[in-house]
Amino acid sequence: MRKHKPRIAKNPGCVYTGQVGRRMSPPKHRLPSKKVERVSKYLVGGPLDGCTVRLDRTGGLNTLPILLRGQAGRYVACKWVPA
Repeated sequence: MRKHKPRIAKNPGCVYTGQVGRRMSPPKHRLPSKKVERVSKYLVGGPLDGCTVRLDRTGGLNTLPILLRGQAGRYVACKWVPA
């Protein structure tokens, strides 16, 4: 008679922690993230006069209100508009 070899686990370091027989949800297809398109604009007037900044194309050429160097306002179409 032949003696049986003891079975050796294929991967003894891996421990399964999930539920046995649990149904797996189907994979969710995610949309690729959108690339932010930026354009360089030359600012006229205000605290950043003569500077070139990169603004995103989807947000338009307007900036949020700014308080910088004692001047409050925003840039609208690259021109300074005081608040």
